[in-house]
Amino acid sequence: MDTLDDVTVSIFKAANINEVLMHSLTRDDLRDLFPGPEHFLRRKRVWSFISPEDENPILKDKDGPSETGTPPCRKHSLPPTSTPLEKNRPKLTLQLPSPPEYVIYTDSELEQARRHYFEMARTGRERECVMSKELSCRLVRNTLTSMISILRASPQGEELHYPSNPELTAMAQKVVEYYPMLQDKDEAVKHLFFVICHRQPFTINLKRGF
Repeated sequence: MDTLDDVTVSIFKAANINEVLMHSLTRDDLRDLFPGPEHFLRRKRVWSFISPEDENPILKDKDGPSETGTPPCRKHSLPPTSTPLEKNRPKLTLQLPSPPEYVIYTDSELEQARRHYFEMARTGRERECVMSKELSCRLVRNTLTSMISILRASPQGEELHYPSNPELTAMAQKVVEYYPMLQDKDEAVKHLFFVICHRQPFTINLKRGF
């Protein structure tokens, strides 16, 4: 990541995306992480970095300019066994009316739990899919830690050290949307966000949160 600018690196770190995972990102993933026309060149540079074999790495989308003759984005065909997870994937980012933009924490175990939920949903057994206390607490704790880091690195961080209550509520809702197996625990998720944020240092026994 040495060739990327500090803003790009900080966003990748907040989303828990290392250099290995970076090379699996699609153009749509980059638009989720770096939305808006102001990030067009940044998306282009990242795509050039992760796909050097692409002779024309320009990201062609409605948010930024494109060159005449730019080949259309490659379509990623879905395998016959694909689940609703790939068909209508919620964004990992939470865009608020004003900066900063927060990112939901994820890792390989959490993504595996999410895929398992949608596999169960195909046979109508999604209610049998329950996220473990360890995973759910790790999800909330690391998402909140990421929010605090992003906030303090933003211009607002000079005055604000922790996300506001409306931001915590919005992120809790976003987490439940991205991890639907937590839908019946939405109030517990929101409560845990508030408890961890307002109890400093973070010494709470997280396994008691759900």
